[in-house]
Amino acid sequence: YGGVGPEAMDAAPALRVISKHGSGTDTIDKPAAAERGIAVTAAAGANAAAVAEQALALMLACAKSVVQLNARMHAGHWDKATHKGLELGGRTVGLVGLGAIGQRFARMCDAMGMRVLGFDPYAKALPAGVQAVDLTTLWREADVVSLHCPLTADNRGMLNAASLAQCKRGVIVVNTARGGLIDEPALLAAVQSGQVA
Repeated sequence: YGGVGPEAMDAAPALRVISKHGSGTDTIDKPAAAERGIAVTAAAGANAAAVAEQALALMLACAKSVVQLNARMHAGHWDKATHKGLELGGRTVGLVGLGAIGQRFARMCDAMGMRVLGFDPYAKALPAGVQAVDLTTLWREADVVSLHCPLTADNRGMLNAASLAQCKRGVIVVNTARGGLIDEPALLAAVQSGQVA
């Protein structure tokens, strides 16, 4: 308290803040907070390393069929001779959102020898190794689509039946951002049809 007595502290206006770990504040009622004089902030980038690593783990698990092969092995099957995983080197990853998380993930994918496409209308400068494209190009060219953007009214349901239909058959979808970015019934239908891995 630096020698300030309780009387002086009581006289000072209270700063009230809601701060959320991570980058998304869509789960906070911002108008209600503003009515009460409460600032809403996010610790953007605080968990960037952990989330980028999780995105990498999910992409690898899907490309290498980790979950399915583990279940088959536990059921007594050994599919080594018949299963062929997807090699990611030379493949294209499309990143939607290039903030702290997206940039870290981009560097990881670039280090693996992947071609990295990026879409972020708010990014001032893209990191080396990332090619800026529009969403139509990203959907069409990516072998892996990875979402790293906050949920807004403009992008809610951005990955839907129409955008999934534009993707390569068997595309891998990784979402470490917000569920609302994806139209879940459309994604389920695309998984069931084989359009999405």
